[in-house]
Amino acid sequence: MSDSGNQPQTIPRPILLAAGAMILCAITLAWFGQTSGIGRVSPPTAEAIASKDLRFEDGSDGKMVIYDKNGLAAIDPANAGFLFGVVRGLGRERALQGANADAPYTLTRWSDGRISLLDRETGHEIQISAFGIDNIRSFASLLQSESGK
Repeated sequence: MSDSGNQPQTIPRPILLAAGAMILCAITLAWFGQTSGIGRVSPPTAEAIASKDLRFEDGSDGKMVIYDKNGLAAIDPANAGFLFGVVRGLGRERALQGANADAPYTLTRWSDGRISLLDRETGHEIQISAFGIDNIRSFASLLQSESGK
């Protein structure tokens, strides 16, 4: 009988050297990125120039009722589908996390032109400015009635 079936199989030396070189390269690039800051993403450093706390509720007529410290406004979903979608998505996340559904959201206009909606209950923040001018307008109009920090 032949003994060739019992010989251990070895990985060729060039493949081992190539794998080692790749690992060393990955570690070196990760170290370089950490120490040099190249490729690092940092949050924007803009200041808030207008901010409002808003509560959103479903109205009995299918409209969304929006409360701020001065009163309320009703918005028709046919005219503000994006706004409805964002608020419903944040509300769904609150429900999944068991967070307070009645807590206000914070809508902010930043000095660099961005608009964001922050849910302090879950920590999620939506950068409204990333979704185009028409969608920005639907949220910006909520800041125009009174802008205060």
